[in-house]
Amino acid sequence: MNQPYEPDESERRHHLMDEEDIGSGEKTPAEKEIEEEIRKVPPLPSEPPKPS
Repeated sequence: MNQPYEPDESERRHHLMDEEDIGSGEKTPAEKEIEEEIRKVPPLPSEPPKPS
């Protein structure tokens, strides 16, 4: 029977270093990218266009 793979101690802790801290309020890379894209959108005009 095959033994399940058991990562060593350094492998078990390494993945936590790359994880966002869920409770910190830190933004994920995707959230940062979305905010950048939103900033590129020009604002709407303050007054609606008048009919001709």
